[in-house]
This record gives sequence, C-alpha cells and structure tokens, in this order.
Amino acid sequence: MEVQFRPGSNHYPNIQLRNGHHQKPQMYTVKDTSFVRYDSLELSSVTPTRELPEEAIHHATPHFFFNSEINASLDKVLENKSEEIKRTVYQIIEFNIFPTNMDYSDEERAALLELGLSQADYLAEHYMSKGESSEFMKTMNLLAALSKTREVDPKTGTARYAELPQRPVGAPSDYISTKDLMKRFDPELYGKLQAELESGGTNFASILIQFTQKAKAHPEWREHFLSEQNSRMTTLENTTITNRFKGTSTADISDFVTEMKEIIEKSQFTNSDYLLKNLLNFSSNIKKNHIG
Repeated sequence: MEVQFRPGSNHYPNIQLRNGHHQKPQMYTVKDTSFVRYDSLELSSVTPTRELPEEAIHHATPHFFFNSEINASLDKVLENKSEEIKRTVYQIIEFNIFPTNMDYSDEERAALLELGLSQADYLAEHYMSKGESSEFMKTMNLLAALSKTREVDPKTGTARYAELPQRPVGAPSDYISTKDLMKRFDPELYGKLQAELESGGTNFASILIQFTQKAKAHPEWREHFLSEQNSRMTTLENTTITNRFKGTSTADISDFVTEMKEIIEKSQFTNSDYLLKNLLNFSSNIKKNHIG
C-alpha cells in the first residue's frame, strides 16, 4: 500500500465519489493532472525512523494519503477544527496506529494502538458532532484494522500492510487501475514498467498498451481482482480490536489521563515510559487547544 503525505499541510484533492452500477468491473484511463502533488511514503515498505523527541512539541506531523475515501472522511470531519486538533489526529495516526519504530514489540504496538483509539474517542466526544464522531471513529477503526495486517520480512526488516483499493476522484466504485492489475497478474511486465518510469524512459506507453491487450484476453483477471479488493475491505471493516482502555472517563482531560495512567500501571508492562510519553503529549495538545 502506498501512502502519500505533505508534511505540515492538510490540503488534499477535492474528493467527489459516485457509486458505479456496472455489471462487471471495468478499467478506466483517468488523468490525475488535477491532483495536488505529494511527497510519498510507501507504507508497504516502512523502514526505521527516528522517534518523536521529547522536546519536539511542534512536531510537523505528516498527513498520510491512504485512499480517496479515507482521506475525504478525515478532511470532512476536520475541516473546521483547530490546527491543534488536526495535528493531534495526525499524530495519533503517525505514532499510535502506524509507528515506524522497529524496536517495538507486538505487545507494545498493540498498547499504542489501543491508547490511540481511546484518544480518538476523546476527540470525537469533545470536538465533533454526533455525525462527525461516528464517521471519524469508523475511519480510525478502519486504519487500526489496517495496522493489524502488518507483516515484517525477517531478512530485511521491511514492514508491509494490506493494500487498499485506490480510485481517482470521480471514478466509479468498480474502477480498477491498469497498473494495479498488471502488478497483480503480470509482475514481470509491471517491473519493466516501473523501471521505465523511474529511468525517465519513453517506452511506458507501449508497455501499458501491451498489457491492456493481454488483459482483454483474460476478463477473469478483473473479476478476480475486484473480488479480492471487496473481500479485503470487508475483512478490515469487520475487524474487532479489543481495547484495554475502553470505558476510560472522557469527562475532561484530567480524568482521562488519570484513569489511563492507572490502567497502564495495572497492566504491568515491562516498559511503560513510551505509553506515558504518548499520553502526556496528547494531554499537552488538548490543553494547548483550550488555551488557544
């Protein structure tokens, strides 16, 4: 899965989705010249990065691009929120849901994830309407489920996550990217395409045409690909994550932090410092928002 971001910015393409009513999945050629250019981070190949230093109070949190639907949802619920609340949401995504510290154990990742979901619950209750809250938590739970698909290559230490369906703005629900279809059913030709694009060559168009002709002879590829996508999304949407912090008081930030600390202490983690720092960073953001 490829994730794109623009550090320090929350401007994304205007998302306008419509439902398709085709009997069979179809491939479309869609120009993306209207898209904002993003720096990119391939989430399917995450490598170790430096952790948030204690003194980095104004950490420039990246805004990951997952797919049109997810980012449209986040943009919608955060549109009129303060910069501090927006920053806090993206820090939860960066440090709790998809932490890139390769030294974290599975237990530590699980605890960070659960802590992050409870922080998201706090934000939803205090800073969002009922409709916004429901949509926001649906999105955050989907991202949490995605994080649970993490697999690490024991040889390279590379972390990979399940791939999400990618559709350009305005594309129907059964849209399938030619490149994605090629990657799935003709990886050798896809490798040639990537090499051509990376080298700045001009033969990429003929490679795409070559594959399009091949795909016409295999209509079952499209059916199978769409079935896989739908099955993957259904699994993610129905993933249940047990949260040891669920039910923590959200009356105010003081009660929230106090009860969180009590649960952390009772859980008897080998090392709980990383959780406490994460919690205190969240608390600090909330207090700054009130001051602001």
